[in-house]
Amino acid sequence: MALTLSTTVPTVRGVQKVWEGTVTFDSSYPTGGESFAPSDIGFVVFDRVEVHPASGFVFEYDDDNDKILAYWVDTSTDGAAMAEVTNASAALDTIVAKVTVYGY
Repeated sequence: MALTLSTTVPTVRGVQKVWEGTVTFDSSYPTGGESFAPSDIGFVVFDRVEVHPASGFVFEYDDDNDKILAYWVDTSTDGAAMAEVTNASAALDTIVAKVTVYGY
């Protein structure tokens, strides 16, 4: 499956486009992230993508691969850093994260 996108505020600031909306994950998160490319929201290129934490998960945009990665606390090792969610290891289908994108 894929992300579900919802635009809340599409704007233009000077010559730069700004897209504010949400992404809703599905129940089959793939290790390595969910695809989120500029063409998904009518952009040619992203300058910056900010995915805000939601429901205990932290997100990172991988601009080399055009993907949103999901992280959670690794409870298997005391004091360990956050680990990427692995193939369907967590039900992300109820997670809605706010996203702000800057680009052209």
